[in-house]
Amino acid sequence: DTCERWLSPNLGISQKLKFKRLLENIKPKLAVAALCLIWGSTYFVLGESLNTMPPLFLAGIRQIMAGGFILLWLLIKNKLIIKKHELIKILIIGFCIAFLSNSMVTWALQYVPGGVTALICTTIPVWVVIIEAIWFKK
Repeated sequence: DTCERWLSPNLGISQKLKFKRLLENIKPKLAVAALCLIWGSTYFVLGESLNTMPPLFLAGIRQIMAGGFILLWLLIKNKLIIKKHELIKILIIGFCIAFLSNSMVTWALQYVPGGVTALICTTIPVWVVIIEAIWFKK
């Protein structure tokens, strides 16, 4: 076990179990902290980058890099399985997310502060639920 390598052989079994539980409990918290830090800094970095690059170019570079990293990861893990009938759906969804959503947010950052943009973007799941309830009359 990975935890065993970090533990001193002088620790008792109950102390080792406590330490192991502590490590297991801290992993999700570290993951959430990393997610908040990385995701939260996105709008700040995009806003600052607009001083040197046009918004649609910046959004395009960002999406190509993200897609490239995901593609590389899937290729390394040998998990890239795309069927021909799924490809058109993937391209449509990719266009909607990359161009219609993220590019327009990057464009808006020219006129709206990053903090306000981040707050507006965090309400998107709520709007999806509201629109779905109205659209499908649930």
